[in-house]
Amino acid sequence: MKKMISFIITINILFLMIPNAIVRLADILNLDENLLTDLFKISIIFFIVFLILISILILPGVDPYKKIFINWKAALYLFLLILSLIITASINKQPFSWRLSGYLLLLLTLVTSIFDDLKIFFSKMGMYYGIIVYTLVNSILGILQYLKGTPIVPIFNREGQSTVVSIQLKSGFLGIIGRRGYRAFGMFDSGMSLGLFSLLALSIIIYSNIRTSSWIRGSLMVIYIFTVVATLTRNIYVSFLVLLFLFFAKEVNKKRILFLIGICMQLLTILLASALNNLSFLQNDFFETLRSRYRGLIFFQNYYQHNLLTTLFGHGYQYDSTLKTMTALTVDNQMYATYLDIGIVGLLFIYIYIYNTMKKDINGEMEPFQNMIVVFAFFGIANNHITFFSGIILLYILLLKSESKVNNGENLINGV
Repeated sequence: MKKMISFIITINILFLMIPNAIVRLADILNLDENLLTDLFKISIIFFIVFLILISILILPGVDPYKKIFINWKAALYLFLLILSLIITASINKQPFSWRLSGYLLLLLTLVTSIFDDLKIFFSKMGMYYGIIVYTLVNSILGILQYLKGTPIVPIFNREGQSTVVSIQLKSGFLGIIGRRGYRAFGMFDSGMSLGLFSLLALSIIIYSNIRTSSWIRGSLMVIYIFTVVATLTRNIYVSFLVLLFLFFAKEVNKKRILFLIGICMQLLTILLASALNNLSFLQNDFFETLRSRYRGLIFFQNYYQHNLLTTLFGHGYQYDSTLKTMTALTVDNQMYATYLDIGIVGLLFIYIYIYNTMKKDINGEMEPFQNMIVVFAFFGIANNHITFFSGIILLYILLLKSESKVNNGENLINGV
């Protein structure tokens, strides 16, 4: 029962990590996409509350009062994030519900972290199977899209607008692997999104002790690696190399150092955008996408006018609808996108919190998710997807809480 519940909860989280998959599902089922999205959000709130309650009321091992002992540091983080989101919504005249929606998975992570000694009723294997199955379905679909050169699933909504960011690459780019120029994207909005899930599944296959035969493990690795290639997305290729490199960085301290290096590179990209955009060896067509990212940074550095409030709490970039009528450029840098959205207060909170989640991995179970946190730091140099990686953190905390040794007083996330 625990495995099945965990499997269902994991699938729910995975859908919310790339909400466009819900839009695609709604189109296939001929349902209202907003209603279906809201159902997924309500469901995950219910499931998290359900997990906490069942863990308090049913699970044996510690005194019931100790189970609900509050981690005040985590509670303070939650309060400060909510307060920051309220201020951001207020100064930018955006509904607070938009802010809650955009950071729902991160908020649920903090809610789960509040209960200090609570051993969560959650199955590691149920989570792993959920990630592997969900990604496998999308990988097979993506591979067929790449090979057949057709989307297979609907890519236009009821208003006739495309729900896919990019499905084709200029002919000749990336050599023979990009000769057809058609990206694999599965049920998502881009090859990048499918690539991120493939990396998550690969991290589990490579770095976890999941119980399966070597034949199945090898077959899944081939499928997921082929999917990574078929996305025709260079940032995913670089992130894949980072994931492989982490085989040589097993210790948590090394991962933390690599995380900080990635974050510093995000900052340097912001500061040096103009210089990087003008580098002579980046002027050929192969680097056009990369240069467009630098142009996006330059544009938004000049577009937004900062004052004390917006510096601290942001411009609400994530839901600034006026931008679509002004430019096709976007902020493809995680640090700068977060700063423009919720300001330096929210940015520091999120980055410090993520860094602090990387604790000593006593039994090696946390390595797949810690590796994805490092990938987040390097992926964010030339892209941003805080919703996806918020889901990674939520799954990671659920795993930490389910594996915590509450009986001997050991708390794996104390201090988060």
